[in-house]
Amino acid sequence: MAVSAAQASHPLHYLTEHFQWEDSVELALENTGETVEGELILMNDIDAKLPSLISG
Repeated sequence: MAVSAAQASHPLHYLTEHFQWEDSVELALENTGETVEGELILMNDIDAKLPSLISG
């Protein structure tokens, strides 16, 4: 799949291209009574939605 120069320079493109399951770390969660919230962001929306989530 061909990507534009803008897409290729995006940090998530680099992460996506270099991700390897065999080098990933398994996530383990414990039931500590704490609440954890997350939000699913589609790749097409990441530039618009991620900055506001990071800034709080």
